[in-house]
Amino acid sequence: MIKQDKIYKAISRIVPNASFDLNGDTYQDIIWTDSRDIPTEEQFNEQMNIIESEIEQVRTNRSEDYPSIEEQLDMLWHSMNAGLISKQNPFYESIKKVKDKYPKPE
Repeated sequence: MIKQDKIYKAISRIVPNASFDLNGDTYQDIIWTDSRDIPTEEQFNEQMNIIESEIEQVRTNRSEDYPSIEEQLDMLWHSMNAGLISKQNPFYESIKKVKDKYPKPE
């Protein structure tokens, strides 16, 4: 998630429907167009930390559940070899060259 997207998300969690513009990617770069309910920098930073924690938890959960890179590449290869994905690319061609050079024993 892009930092500015996180800023919008953090502010909307603290002050739904807040009216502001961004001129950068820090609290100091927020230009409040409505002076009501402006969150403090502490509230903002706390919410940014929560968002970062949520994102990191998703990364952790995904990395634990994804198949290994080796398995993912093998699935990709077999999908290409079966014609489900175009074979006209460097990945397929380089793997095919090695597989042809060293075929599996019968």
